[in-house]
Amino acid sequence: MSIQKSKITDFIFLMITAFTAFSIIIITTGIFLVLFKESLPAMNKFGVEEFIFSTQWDPVQEVFGALPALTGTLITACLALLLATPIAIGIAIFITEIAPAFLKNIIGTSIELLAAIPSIIYGMWGLFTLAPIMSQYIEPFFQSTIGKVPLIGKLFEGTPLGVDLFTASIILSIMIIPFTASIARDSFNLTPAVLKESAYAMGATKWEVVKDVVMPYSKLGVLGGVGLSLGRALGETMAVAFVLGNLNQIPKSLFEAAATVTVKLANEFTEADKDIYLSSLYYLAFLLFIMSFAILAIAKIFLVRAEKR
Repeated sequence: MSIQKSKITDFIFLMITAFTAFSIIIITTGIFLVLFKESLPAMNKFGVEEFIFSTQWDPVQEVFGALPALTGTLITACLALLLATPIAIGIAIFITEIAPAFLKNIIGTSIELLAAIPSIIYGMWGLFTLAPIMSQYIEPFFQSTIGKVPLIGKLFEGTPLGVDLFTASIILSIMIIPFTASIARDSFNLTPAVLKESAYAMGATKWEVVKDVVMPYSKLGVLGGVGLSLGRALGETMAVAFVLGNLNQIPKSLFEAAATVTVKLANEFTEADKDIYLSSLYYLAFLLFIMSFAILAIAKIFLVRAEKR
């Protein structure tokens, strides 16, 4: 009787855990189907190519295009990644290879606390603290230095208001540093100790061990972490909404206001009084969903390959 009960218990446990595991697939599929269904009117009217590459967004004339929002999303996310990745990798190297034991826990906890701050707090801090600093000091400094360089200087043209792509990218970079740093740290810890000890035994310095042993061995894991952080940056809303300006245009400078998909959805969803307007917003969300899903899938592939090594 006890054996029979044990089998029943194991079966129930198996069914519960299987249901919880497959529920993620069901939820993801459900989100995809809902977004696709709600996007169909806009897909039928504008198509794929016309919607993606059109710059118009006119609710009165019922003409909608995604290019400015998609461009702003990619620029802010990629620039944030460029700013955050070197800092995050530096943090991970310091924690795993250089810091004494008592500092590792302190810095690790601080990184986790940074990840726990709500995004709206980042947005408010960006608007009321960072934006004035950017407009008064940092952006004028860039204009008077790098802004004088031919070609590159065009990226820093415009009036430095502090509510622009550059400020939004800095906010995003601060937000994704904990994710990149944590995954990079875990990837560095996967490096076999025997490899590092062999390098030290051959007279390698700490820098040479990090450069020639740790980084090559864990590069796939670091790339996976960067991909996950990019996915996080693409979907951020409130922190960006405060400091981006939500101007539907393709930016020609980092000091111009712009729009992202998430900010446009947050600001205009309640204003969508026509079916095609609402469907176009769903279409934007659908495109962002596909973009984020593809990036996260690629990042996961890198992480799996790193673990197998």
